[in-house]
Amino acid sequence: MFRISIYTNPNEEGYIKNRDIKNKIEEIINYCIDLDIYVILDWHILSDNNPMTYKKEVIEFFNEMLKKYQDIPNVLYELSYFINGNL
Repeated sequence: MFRISIYTNPNEEGYIKNRDIKNKIEEIINYCIDLDIYVILDWHILSDNNPMTYKKEVIEFFNEMLKKYQDIPNVLYELSYFINGNL
């Protein structure tokens, strides 16, 4: 199993400031698929402290990833905060 933590904070060169990170995320996902191991996509909040700060971006990101990898059983999503009625 491999976990990809997608850091958001724009002050730390995270996903919000550098969308090119998505290319690297997809590259890692594809490596994991090729190796037949599970991969977890985790929208990770640290110093920005509020997962709802980038609600629009998280919805766009996961909608894209869910569509792209919907038929791949070893791609998993860390959505616990958002599933609990916050999106």
